[in-house]
Amino acid sequence: MKYIRVSVFPDEGVMPMTMVFPEGDLQVPLEVAANSYRMEAVLHEQDADVEVFDGPEDLETATAEAFKRSQARLPDDYRHAQTLNDFLVAAFYTLTPDGLVEAPGPTPISAEAIRDVVLRAMTHPKYERQKIRLPSNDGKIVQGLEGQVLVTDKEG
Repeated sequence: MKYIRVSVFPDEGVMPMTMVFPEGDLQVPLEVAANSYRMEAVLHEQDADVEVFDGPEDLETATAEAFKRSQARLPDDYRHAQTLNDFLVAAFYTLTPDGLVEAPGPTPISAEAIRDVVLRAMTHPKYERQKIRLPSNDGKIVQGLEGQVLVTDKEG
């Protein structure tokens, strides 16, 4: 079973506050909910990890597992890749097939990591043929179109 773990880290050395949401209890798709929780954390200037994870069917056991997972922060590259995946899939739910997902500034991971995330996101059933254009932190542009991903040097 899939869950969303939201762990808010109030201060250095203080145990995080952790919440667990089973996918089956959500009124919106999993990626949309995860994206919303991340946006809420940013809006409220909270230091938070939001993670989608596979866990046991039993909520009590899954909650205990989520608490254990919250004891170590997610690695930055993993957290940024998961955030990008959920952002893209959430966009697929709201965009028409001819829509464009574009970021105004660099995504905080490499072009290779973005390419891998875009390829994975394009396998989601809600991907129809939306265009994707994302600058990377290493000066490249990653573009997704019609199920293909192209990495080019930054324009201009």
